[in-house]
Amino acid sequence: MSFRFSRLFPLFCVIVLLLGGWVALHFQSAIEWRDQPILQLTKRQQQTLQAIKQDVVLDVYISGNPKLVRAVQNTVIPIKQWLPQLTLKIINPDTHPTLVQKYNITRNGQLYLHIGDTGQKIDTIAPETIVQTLLDLSTHTERQIIHLQGSGERAFLADSGGSWRPLYEQLRQPKVSLAVAELGKIINLPETADLVVVADPDTSKAEHLNAALKTYLAQGGNLLYTTDTQHPFLPKILQSISGLHLLNGTVVDMASQQLGFEDPRILPAAINEQTELTQSLQQLPILPGAVAITEERAPEKDWKRTVLLQSSPNSWNEQGEVSGHIALDAQETRGPLPVAWLLTREYHARQQSIVIMGDSDIFQQQAFGMAGNRAFAQALFTYLAQVEGGERLNRPNLKDQYIQLSTTQTYWWAGLQLLGLPLSIFLLGWYLRRRIEKRYQA
Repeated sequence: MSFRFSRLFPLFCVIVLLLGGWVALHFQSAIEWRDQPILQLTKRQQQTLQAIKQDVVLDVYISGNPKLVRAVQNTVIPIKQWLPQLTLKIINPDTHPTLVQKYNITRNGQLYLHIGDTGQKIDTIAPETIVQTLLDLSTHTERQIIHLQGSGERAFLADSGGSWRPLYEQLRQPKVSLAVAELGKIINLPETADLVVVADPDTSKAEHLNAALKTYLAQGGNLLYTTDTQHPFLPKILQSISGLHLLNGTVVDMASQQLGFEDPRILPAAINEQTELTQSLQQLPILPGAVAITEERAPEKDWKRTVLLQSSPNSWNEQGEVSGHIALDAQETRGPLPVAWLLTREYHARQQSIVIMGDSDIFQQQAFGMAGNRAFAQALFTYLAQVEGGERLNRPNLKDQYIQLSTTQTYWWAGLQLLGLPLSIFLLGWYLRRRIEKRYQA
């Protein structure tokens, strides 16, 4: 019996290996335990995906790589909760040269996404890239954003200091047109613009700017207006509509020192999470220097006014030079101080929106990547221009990516790693040797 078993044992091992390989290729399941989801989509993005009614097919061009096939299959799992009709189709590029040429497939592992009659090639296998392509292809309405220049405003796409180039480079996407309008060459702003941006103008053409904004806003246009501490200025038409005015001085906030900033003008702005614009934001924006915008009277009829961003209770509008020791003086106002406002009204069965901000440096190169500035910019422009699911997907910051240790804790941890663990090996060897000696002596 044992002889027969020994002869059949190699065959048994081969059968087990073959069955195991077949099961591994055709049956797979996994349990994933995560503190954060793989994809964190805004409400607007989720609604855009769920509104797709056409057939969605993802062609995957893979030849002889089962591991890569499984990776793609796992990649689309989190997407199907919003897009259950998503179908995965594995295509061997060696046997389908016509499709390879038609869709310009150049290497193994490339994807091609079909939504109805439209489609787009995808180079990277990741949930974020697939979802971003879905959002881009499903955007049906073209939007136009106009950046006004000619009155000392921040530059559009120039490399000069203070330029908003990083912002507009991120906003570039299909169905969104970005353009510049020169204030000195136009009388009225384009009626076709879905959003006009006026970034930190000076008072050199105040009357012309005021007249252009008055006509544009009367026609129901959306507006983003920002000013700054260098030459704070709020046009008369915006003062009239909003009932707001600018406080003298620069907002300083002692709460910034808790975040490691030495300059008190760097402002961690608290978010009003009750608005549609800000409810999806996870991080506070950081404003490099802001002027406070406070209420003077009620807004004009039909307009609703809401605070978007404000400073902490430890802030005030410093009217002197911000250097050395500074303190709240009698003529200054203690926080919280609003630094950004949202105004809305119903206009011909749709919503018209105006955002007024007291900082223009937030969207320049040095500050754009700080904290929640990038996400705030995406939410702001998507809301004002009404882009369908138009926010770029941002990877969420992991909660456990850094270990925060005090100096004492760091010394203890280093001592454990450098001394404790090596010594424990010698102590264990000494202990085992003692036990063996006692056993033989007994």
